[in-house]
Amino acid sequence: MQTTSNDSVTDRQLIVKAAIARFLKQGLPVTTMADIIEESGLSPDVVLGHFPAKNDIMRVLGNANTVTATGALREMLKESPLPPVDEFVGRLAVFFEKSVESGDPVSVTPQGWGVALYDPEVNAIMTEVVASLRDAWIEVAERMVEEGRLPAEADPQDVGRTFFSLFLGFMLQSLLGDVKADHLRRALHAVLR
Repeated sequence: MQTTSNDSVTDRQLIVKAAIARFLKQGLPVTTMADIIEESGLSPDVVLGHFPAKNDIMRVLGNANTVTATGALREMLKESPLPPVDEFVGRLAVFFEKSVESGDPVSVTPQGWGVALYDPEVNAIMTEVVASLRDAWIEVAERMVEEGRLPAEADPQDVGRTFFSLFLGFMLQSLLGDVKADHLRRALHAVLR
């Protein structure tokens, strides 16, 4: 049964949650606004009033992912000294796993990467997300150089980009179900000792 609501914030949250559910159920590329309307249980006028197009929802998801992921990284950057690399990355991997389990928008991110390869509008959204996350990883590398965890001549740009690339691979493999946070932490511990 379709409903209408006077609570705009609640409606937006419900629509975004419905979109995530459909994206995870049937895939981002084939999910239509009609599917999202059906999943939300709201009237088409309410849903389309908030989000005229699917990419409008993608923009909200991209912003949410940026805030959540960079926030987690920057929160860990407040620690002094930083934890060892394996612990730092391992804790962030656990954070990712918990976010996925809770239905956080981060679980749709890899689908967004795929769509970004052929949809210029999604590409622009995902480019912003990637840039923000990469910059946060570069901050991590800068701190590691400052704390002497990396050689002084290490390029934080290179190290940050490498950590970010490693984490992107973990995210995808984690969603496919064959790699867990503890695998990543143990492997980094073995490689870096």
